[in-house]
Amino acid sequence: NPHFSTSGLHATVGAYFAATGRSSDLTEADVADPKVVDYVRGVESGVVHYGDTTLTFLANMAEADQRGKGLSYISAVAIEEKSVYDYNQGNPTGDPKLAGKGPKPRVPLVAIYPKEGTLLSDSPFVTLSSASDEQKAGAADFLEFVKEPAQQKRFTDLAFRSFEGKAGSSINQGNGLLPDARPTTLNPPPTSVLAKTLAGWDTLRKRAQVLLVLDVSGSMAELTAGGKTRLELAKDSSLASLDLFAPEDLVGLWTFSTEMRGASTPYTEYVPIGQVSAVKGQLVQAIRGLSPEGGTALYATARASQRKLLSVADPDRINAVVLLTDGRNEYPRDDNLDQLVKDLDASQLENSVRVFTIAYGEQADFDVLQRISRASRAAAYDARDPSTIDNVMINVISNF
Repeated sequence: NPHFSTSGLHATVGAYFAATGRSSDLTEADVADPKVVDYVRGVESGVVHYGDTTLTFLANMAEADQRGKGLSYISAVAIEEKSVYDYNQGNPTGDPKLAGKGPKPRVPLVAIYPKEGTLLSDSPFVTLSSASDEQKAGAADFLEFVKEPAQQKRFTDLAFRSFEGKAGSSINQGNGLLPDARPTTLNPPPTSVLAKTLAGWDTLRKRAQVLLVLDVSGSMAELTAGGKTRLELAKDSSLASLDLFAPEDLVGLWTFSTEMRGASTPYTEYVPIGQVSAVKGQLVQAIRGLSPEGGTALYATARASQRKLLSVADPDRINAVVLLTDGRNEYPRDDNLDQLVKDLDASQLENSVRVFTIAYGEQADFDVLQRISRASRAAAYDARDPSTIDNVMINVISNF
């Protein structure tokens, strides 16, 4: 998602440049050109799903790779050289603490340098204009220190390029990279044009079909530090998230609990999946009226919600479940996690329904939710501090 990810922004701008055949001077007129629009729409149509970071894709790919299915998740992802190196070293998240500890992939990544050109993901060094003369002198000294060979080697050993664009020993073909690659450098467009490309992406991005699934078990009645209950905060963030969907997106609402007013299942469909422009009012009314009761029927609901979307999956949309829970499975009729993980792992992964989970509140079982999401090639999000739920919900919806 170019609103959240540097790599996503670069890929989006690169697509607009590729459509024009130029490497500089992208204009607002170019962004609005029907031929350019059609080109970018074609690029977006091939998307599996979006995300707030490329690390979600790389972590899921590594998980699939270790199960012998490395080529079944996605075909390509726009990332930086550094991320290719980290993945091939067995560290898909790039966490320095995990360097050298993970297994290397069975199927490594290979970088393809776009012939149309690429933007540079640089790390600017800035001295604030408000700095004193002494501070400016210190900043200048530090900059010279950072540019010295010994310090530059610390960067290049980790597969960054030097400040001059030179590759170190870690950027090599054995690591899936080309040290002598000199792709055309795209000149970043002016701010006004960049804003137009983002607005254009909002219009052209692949549309989604999403089922929101909210835990309404009794523990959601617990008070948070701010004085509201967990459910009240979850309702507020869910209502706000509706504004992040496009009018053409499809959204529905389920809730789950072990006590659903005598229902035959521990989950209830409140609003059938429909176009946001048509069902938003129903969604708002339903969410506002939710109340907590019962226990947490996590496994049964995760399976049923995915199967529901599989039955109506649209290959031209991103099909996904967003499941928020503050607890762990408390439904004895369905308590086999290993079987659930198998059930969620569709054989045609690129066409499967992904289950994005949110661990909400300190009692939520984040490890279990990670297994659920990874099995469906999605991601689990951590909102065990309830005050973070608004930002977490924004990050989740960035996948669509």
